[in-house]
Amino acid sequence: MYLGSLAPDFRQCISYIVCAVLLSTIVVVPLCAQRVDTLSAFNSESSYRWYRINRLDAQAARFEVKAAGTLREVRLLLAGDSNEGTARLRIFGYEGGSPAPFLERDQIEPITFRKTQPGLQWITVPLPRPVRLDHRQFFISIDQLSTGVVLVTDSDIKPVCCEDQSEIWRYQCLKTNDGRWWTGQYGFAIEAVINYDHDPALTWLVDKTAELRILDTSAVVGGIAWADYNMDSRLDLLVNGRLYENLGESFVEVSESVGLQTLPMAGVFIDANNDTRPDILFIGSQDTSESDISRLFIGSNDGQFVEHRLNLSAVENPTSLSIADADLDGYLDVFIGQGRDDAGVALPNLLLLNDREGGFIDRSGLLSKERNKSSQGSQWVDLDGNGFLDLYVVNQGKNASELWRANGDGAFSLLYGSGTDAPDQLVSLNTLGGSWEDANADGKPDLLAPQHVSLQAISGEIESVQTLGLTNETPFDALDFRTEYAIEFSEKQGSGQWVDVDNDGRLDILLTSASPCRAANLYRQEPSGRFMPTSSEYGLLHIAAGPDAVWVDYDNDGKLDLATLVNGRFRLFKNTREETSSWVAFDVEGQDATGMKMELYKGEKKISREVTSGRGLLMQDPLRLHFGLGDVNAIDSVILHLPGGGEARFTDLSLNQINKLRLHEGIFTSGHLLSSISAYPNPFSEEVTIEFSLKEKSEVAIEVFDLEGNVIAQPLQGTRDAGTHTISWQAVDVRGDQLPQGIYIYRLQAGSDVYMGRVVHGR
Repeated sequence: MYLGSLAPDFRQCISYIVCAVLLSTIVVVPLCAQRVDTLSAFNSESSYRWYRINRLDAQAARFEVKAAGTLREVRLLLAGDSNEGTARLRIFGYEGGSPAPFLERDQIEPITFRKTQPGLQWITVPLPRPVRLDHRQFFISIDQLSTGVVLVTDSDIKPVCCEDQSEIWRYQCLKTNDGRWWTGQYGFAIEAVINYDHDPALTWLVDKTAELRILDTSAVVGGIAWADYNMDSRLDLLVNGRLYENLGESFVEVSESVGLQTLPMAGVFIDANNDTRPDILFIGSQDTSESDISRLFIGSNDGQFVEHRLNLSAVENPTSLSIADADLDGYLDVFIGQGRDDAGVALPNLLLLNDREGGFIDRSGLLSKERNKSSQGSQWVDLDGNGFLDLYVVNQGKNASELWRANGDGAFSLLYGSGTDAPDQLVSLNTLGGSWEDANADGKPDLLAPQHVSLQAISGEIESVQTLGLTNETPFDALDFRTEYAIEFSEKQGSGQWVDVDNDGRLDILLTSASPCRAANLYRQEPSGRFMPTSSEYGLLHIAAGPDAVWVDYDNDGKLDLATLVNGRFRLFKNTREETSSWVAFDVEGQDATGMKMELYKGEKKISREVTSGRGLLMQDPLRLHFGLGDVNAIDSVILHLPGGGEARFTDLSLNQINKLRLHEGIFTSGHLLSSISAYPNPFSEEVTIEFSLKEKSEVAIEVFDLEGNVIAQPLQGTRDAGTHTISWQAVDVRGDQLPQGIYIYRLQAGSDVYMGRVVHGR
């Protein structure tokens, strides 16, 4: 029913919300004050009406904020002939990012208020306390209207804010008495007065994509990967099969000029030939005539790449690429996860072992006879701390996500998966991507496992699908999914990543979104271990950042920047937060870097990181370990652990800089007393020679251990002068008996410095 037009001066400061389709960007004009805003979708110039539907139980206005803040006041316009009728006001929060308040989670106790005059009446409803708004949207709902009381709406049809498949976001929600919520196309006469925490225009993540001249606007299908391909200490970008060289102030595409003549389905950096220079692996092709062809591009000293076509099984839909030395032969191998084909049939996963001659051999049977799981993410990670990389695979549908334990002999055993006693969170819900990192500084990796589920798919309590997943309390004993971290439920999440975004030494959480109508969520870890929302300060309230992302210090300023996808397009956001914390980073070169674990010590404080190559949904972090240190002003020591065994300790490290570390055949080439060290041939069949050069005269001892940590040989014990020395070992124990083929760890101690390396007996 139309009642006429509102007077133009009913409020002197009203802000109107304008939605940009897909991103749902909010424009509010004018602001009453720098950080105070009045939100309303109600058009004061339109005629107005109200709903007369007998089965209407509730009416709710949806609001989108520009920044985090607090709801201070609610005003609304009622009509009707009653002068003593009542209605009830409820405030709902983020509601999982849904287009309507399906959860109906009250942020305060519902408030019953009274209409005191017939006809039109503006009513201010006082709140018992300010309502915290940390996410992009909230709802104000009016229900239990007594006879003669109606809520006014305008008659101005609003454009759809965002649409994602069958879901539509508008400003008006209606609940019928069957319990279902619907969206309307008008705007309720409800105003919300907001106090913002900060100026919405000032956020710490700033989109620099165009300024940096990364101009590839085609939809990203090949993933995001970072590496220093030309060894100039600047990280370069591989996205959608295009290589961008980092020039410092900008990027330039060099794909064709360096020999990359094709577009793959997925691409990743890999040192395939152990020359410490990144090569590039292209899986499949976007060219329909060659879609089943994969290629390896070998990098050369002049920055060019030489193409090698690979004889591999056809890859139709790669969803993850993860790199590690799976068979412990000293060469990097590749796991490829696949989703479904165009007909919806699950495709097989592949494990490709490096043949050491510029190609790969399919050894997928090492993992499972049934390889068609529709996978959506993977990562190599040393879960039990034995130096061997285990494999985490995210599977979809009725297929449980899997944990494959490395046995230490190149084979794997299924620890968790279908048919095992896996935790419910690895079986029953739809996880995408995921990330392993030591989040609570106990030396053991923890799992971030976002759940890609909708409210309709959930049975039982929402808390059963909390995002933050796991504390690996003892190796492989239990996956303890926790719910006390205050991570708010969000529908249809993408993947996620651990990140120390503020360099305080505690890992924070980024949760991406698989839906363009839902935003990414960034949570800051507090000293207590709880996680608090911080999306607003970083400008992510209206950025989906999905389905996955990479944090990378592309400009070498010590702050991690965000590389992600927004509506299928690559975006690079610079972290402009004013730095007050210390940091240190390590660029690691060489095939042994993948899977390396680094422990940094300051007094009783320990921070650990692990080099990951290929994670989540076609994301590849650089081989750079970044440590935020908070107010730490010095480091006691850093210990490096190689996959398969081997370690070294470093002291006297400078903060707030990037340190280079080169590894080759299990050997660290930097040190104090040692100017060089090597072991050759490696692998060896009869005899291995350990060669080392001393900077000064020193006591030297060499011991050899088996994988159980037992000393089995002592090839050297004594004093050696400055200069180069060699010692040979014929794979015999202390009694002179021949040892079986396998992996052995040697330790060389020179003075107070200890260096460890790995040698393989047998070819």
